[in-house]
Amino acid sequence: MFLPHLLRLEIERNGQALSSADLALTISIGVVEVEKDGSIDQHLTAADQLLYIAKANGRNSVYSNLETR
Repeated sequence: MFLPHLLRLEIERNGQALSSADLALTISIGVVEVEKDGSIDQHLTAADQLLYIAKANGRNSVYSNLETR
C-alpha cells in the first residue's frame, strides 16, 4: 500500500508543474488484492467501486480492500 499513497502525495505536491494553468491536481486510487481464482473483470469492478468510495469521501485518497482483511 506504500506506492499508491506515495503516488497520490507526489501528484498533489507536484501537480501544478504539469499544468500551465493555476490548477491543483489530485488523484483518487482504488487498490485491490488480485486473487488467482478471481477474474480480471471482478478485480477491476472491485477497484472501481473503491475509487468511487474515495471520490465520495472527499477525493485525493487511496482506498483498498487490503485494509479490511
